[in-house]
Amino acid sequence: MVDVHLRYSGNDLHGVTAKVIDMPHLYVEIHPDIRKQFWDAQQWPKHVLVRYTWEEQSEIDVAAGFYVLFGSGLMLSFILAIYVLQSSRDKLARFVRETVAESSLPGEGLAKVE
Repeated sequence: MVDVHLRYSGNDLHGVTAKVIDMPHLYVEIHPDIRKQFWDAQQWPKHVLVRYTWEEQSEIDVAAGFYVLFGSGLMLSFILAIYVLQSSRDKLARFVRETVAESSLPGEGLAKVE
C-alpha cells in the first residue's frame, strides 16, 4: 500500500511525503482480491491501494494566540487590582480601623461622627 501524506494551508500545497507500507489487516479483510491479484504473476495490471491523508497547517496558531490574549488579560487585571488597592490605601485603612473599633467595643457604645 502507498501512504501519501499531504500538507496544505489554504489553497497552497506545502509538501507531500509518500512511503510504501504493508496493508493493515483491516484493509486486507476489506479488499481480499487485491492481495490475490498482487501475488498472481499472470494478473496484469497490478492494483495498488493508495491512502491519502491531509494535514492542514495554519499560518496562525490559534491556541497560542488565545494563551497570549488570556495571559496578558490576567496580568493586566492583576496589575490593575494592585494599583487600585495602593491608590485607596488610606480609605481601606480607615475602613479597617473603624470596623475593628466598632467590633471590639463591648456592647452598644459610642456613636460615630464623620
